[in-house]
Amino acid sequence: MKWFLEGETVSIPLGTDPATFEQAITELVVALDLALPESAPVAEVPEPSPLADLVLELASPSIAEKDGTRRATAEARLVYRPADGGPQVRSRRFDFRAPLGPIEADDLAWYLERYASWPSPVFQRRAKGIEAKLPEWGGLLYDALAHDKTRGAIDGWAAAEGGPSSGVPGGGGDVSRRFSVLVDSDSEDFPTN
Repeated sequence: MKWFLEGETVSIPLGTDPATFEQAITELVVALDLALPESAPVAEVPEPSPLADLVLELASPSIAEKDGTRRATAEARLVYRPADGGPQVRSRRFDFRAPLGPIEADDLAWYLERYASWPSPVFQRRAKGIEAKLPEWGGLLYDALAHDKTRGAIDGWAAAEGGPSSGVPGGGGDVSRRFSVLVDSDSEDFPTN
């Protein structure tokens, strides 16, 4: 039996036994990545660790210019969702001004969306430059969020790392933390969930 794949001829010898044809089809399906070989080890998926979520909810987004610098602005609220399913901690509403501009946002989008999928050595210098800026950008974002209106949500999320002194049940590093941004551009008010 012969197949032509991308200009290459692939041959699988067939015998006279009917099971040989079935074996040949199985080998072809595996070769085309349409199925795993039966002998392939099945990877065990570990149980996910509990997740402590901090969500920056943004409503009524716009662009504001101040001193010749354009920045995204919105009405904001921080929401902390504990890993143990306990009650959420919601901050009071506050005015948020993005600490990063369009150039930094473009660099971050490139790094997370394109470079992560295609980490070519050609782009490593640009990627390393962005990686070096990540702590600074994170600090700017933290400074834009950390104030009296958000203290409860930020403190709860910071303590949720699961360390022995965090006071989180099952401490010892078994809680993962995630920070997300939710932009509601269609509504004048915040999402209800």
